[in-house]
Amino acid sequence: MNRIMEKSYQMCSSISYEIQNVTMGQTMMIAIFFTEGGKQLAEKLISHYPELELYTTEALSDEKAEEFEKPLSFFVSNNWRESKAIIFISALGIAVRAIAPAVRSKLDDPAVICIDEKGTFVISLLSGHIGGANALAREIAEKIGARPVITTSTDVQGKPCLEGLANSHSLVIESHEDIKKVNSAIANGKRVAVISDYLEKAEGFPLYTIGSELKDYDLFIMVTSRLSDINAEHVFLRPKNLVAGIGFTTRVTAEEMAEKIKRSFEERGLSIKSLTALATVDFKAGSRELKKAAEILNIEVISIPVEEIRNVENKFKVSEFVRASVGLGSVAEPCAYIASKKGKMIINKTSLGGITLAVAEVKR
Repeated sequence: MNRIMEKSYQMCSSISYEIQNVTMGQTMMIAIFFTEGGKQLAEKLISHYPELELYTTEALSDEKAEEFEKPLSFFVSNNWRESKAIIFISALGIAVRAIAPAVRSKLDDPAVICIDEKGTFVISLLSGHIGGANALAREIAEKIGARPVITTSTDVQGKPCLEGLANSHSLVIESHEDIKKVNSAIANGKRVAVISDYLEKAEGFPLYTIGSELKDYDLFIMVTSRLSDINAEHVFLRPKNLVAGIGFTTRVTAEEMAEKIKRSFEERGLSIKSLTALATVDFKAGSRELKKAAEILNIEVISIPVEEIRNVENKFKVSEFVRASVGLGSVAEPCAYIASKKGKMIINKTSLGGITLAVAEVKR
């Protein structure tokens, strides 16, 4: 049996707030107050968070704090998607009523914090793990000399959680249901371990390599870009560690491109959720169809300069037909190789009817 790798314990909410929110694509940080005491506390917060935007009632608005659009719930809903954190300096009931119409899911909601106007308690109200509210509440409490109020079960028990592991290593959670399954198991004392061909450590969890003989655990977290399976209860976390190099004709549509890539990944036992970018030669990177395909796949496009490709194309099989068409002997493989930081080729150049595809694993 392979030995369990040494673990470095990390409680779920101890991950830095900034790191957690990078994955969310949300940028605004808002504080809303309603009293003179709230105003003083908001200005204190600004000294620690210069990016914080202040909003208040008409009576208290000034050059530092803008009046929010009424009703408050409408203002909150309008700023929900763009906000990484919304801080209420108010009674908890005000915050609950204001956010109620906007709440969607723990995968999408921003961190919501509520602080009393005296700055005694900092309450993590919503999106404690993925949104980072627990970490932010602790951070704010430390800065203003308050007491953080954290109620998530794994945190109060000092145990790890699925979102903490995912955030620490920029992993994709496959399903909302997986969060509840894993965290409920942990909170109720079940034995949970990680199996991975990607991680070198799994904070708070026993870690096994794929292929190890399995011990007696109740649930496994599999961290891999492969469509692996085991004969035991498990969930998946996907590393964003694959880059696709791509060449394509002008006749192929975005939908066809995305579908061919998905099918190619599935046929080769790879998770499309691990794909992080499409890389191509610079003079084709601006293609509308390519950009739309990347949007469908929820990934970015990486533009590779012609000269960089020429410097490495001799490492790969070249096509004189392709050279006559675009001035390069190969596109897909060199682009995957360069974009992956000279990583390992996972899928060699494959023709898929209108596109050529190669996939490499990002070198760490």
